[in-house]
Amino acid sequence: MSKEKRTFFANTVHTLVTKVFIAGLKLALSVLTARTLGVSGRGLFFLSTSLAGTTSTVGSFSIGEGLTFLIAKGSLKRKEIFGTASALLILFTLFLWIVIYCLIPFLMDNILSELDADLVPFIFLLIPFLLIEYLFGQILKGLEKFKLLNYLSIFTRSIIIVSLLGFVFTQPVTFSNFFKAYVFVLGAIATIQMLILWYLSYFRISLNIQAIKEIFKFGFSVHLGIMMTEIEHRLDVFILAFFLSASAIGIYSIAVVMAQLLWYSSNALNSVLFPYLASRL
Repeated sequence: MSKEKRTFFANTVHTLVTKVFIAGLKLALSVLTARTLGVSGRGLFFLSTSLAGTTSTVGSFSIGEGLTFLIAKGSLKRKEIFGTASALLILFTLFLWIVIYCLIPFLMDNILSELDADLVPFIFLLIPFLLIEYLFGQILKGLEKFKLLNYLSIFTRSIIIVSLLGFVFTQPVTFSNFFKAYVFVLGAIATIQMLILWYLSYFRISLNIQAIKEIFKFGFSVHLGIMMTEIEHRLDVFILAFFLSASAIGIYSIAVVMAQLLWYSSNALNSVLFPYLASRL
């Protein structure tokens, strides 16, 4: 077996093990939220994070995959990564904020009816934090730094659980305070991820306009499939929220997290295979 094939195999196995471990951490977070907030609180937590996550995925037009493709192909230089990613982050954050703002009346009446209106701004804050996590992961895939991505993924999710446990044992626990603490932790992690991207870009802030055009072109070409997959995985949550209660979502969400364990074997291969093929076109 050639060195290249051994590296590909090692990265795939490492990614698979990491994703299984992360699945365990996600399950631990589900148990923590359910035990701390109760079934209804768990449902509201899952619904709020799913709304921000689905909005980020569907509304980002797969620019992350475009970044992976251009970086792996060598069309986007490392010194240009931070500046280009920052421009995309600002652009899509503003775009998604406008979309959510327009939908807020419908969402509050039909989907988020049990959520305190004071927490809506924190859902807005979640969107750029999740976009940063998404872009960060796709950039590291493009650079083929799979071990760094895997270690950081485990580290950041462990930080989330440890921080929330610390909050539970030291502060009065209400859904509002818990959700705010979660958003705060994600914000701290997003800051660290941006600093790492700046470091990987040699502390340069350079914008590649032509690359942005190519990112959009590639992202649009693959977005339909990615968007439909996300809708398939999340639509049931919003249907439950429309017809039933937060408690029903809380029970259902635990089953969803456990079922997602089955996706990780194929997902690990895809994570490594895409940049591997893109770098050899």
